[in-house]
Amino acid sequence: MKKFLTIFAIMASLLVSANLFSQNAADSKEAVNFADVDEAPMFQGGDLNKFALWIFSQIKYPDEAYKNKIMGRVLVQFVVSKEGKVKDIKVVRSSGSELLDNEAVRGVSLSPDWTPGKVKGEPVNVRYMFPVVFKFNAEEQKISEEKGSEPIPFDDVEVKPTFQGKDPNAEFSKWMAGEMKYPEEASKNKIMGRVLIQFVISRDGKVKDVKVAKSSGSDLLDKEAVRVISASPDWDPGKMEGKPVDVRYLFPVVFIIR
Repeated sequence: MKKFLTIFAIMASLLVSANLFSQNAADSKEAVNFADVDEAPMFQGGDLNKFALWIFSQIKYPDEAYKNKIMGRVLVQFVVSKEGKVKDIKVVRSSGSELLDNEAVRGVSLSPDWTPGKVKGEPVNVRYMFPVVFKFNAEEQKISEEKGSEPIPFDDVEVKPTFQGKDPNAEFSKWMAGEMKYPEEASKNKIMGRVLIQFVISRDGKVKDVKVAKSSGSDLLDKEAVRVISASPDWDPGKMEGKPVDVRYLFPVVFIIR
């Protein structure tokens, strides 16, 4: 099951803060501090808020950390080069968990190119400090901890459901990406957000009981997420003691305009 920030689980909510932290420019001869550039780097035409949304859609809550309810905040430093590449990624303040630290670094390392920052009209290397917070959302945690004979939370089932014969971490997300249609009105008004959907994979592999567990704040986005998941092909059901069972699944859908 995919456990994202931000955003495509029983999953913990990954919150990405877009705060910037200042650092003395003298610490590095190769990179200019963000506060000292004339023109800040741009991420896909937007600022750090857009980068935060993108990070949210990429990061997965590590299974072991999720299982043991490990939370924390990782402060990651990286450089947006004069060519727009993200490089020199490192943890400058650990969360206290190597699992969370490594996932934060991995997520940032996947970043597409930026529009580089400039000083006096010339592209320069720019240093960023970016915090990634791994935290269980109280509502999601409550849902994930519900016990009962039916349905069984995804993490508690012995043989987990699979989607089209594969781990749903990637495969269901891939299918979703091919089926989603950004609502025209939401796109026009640049409405973005994250919808947490709860559904059940029944013992016969059908997707049922699809509902919004946590709204994006936009009825348009919520309805589109429900529409697509409701149209899901059959899954291979989960099993307990060799017998198929109903399995409850929480899945986040992130709408981001690139």
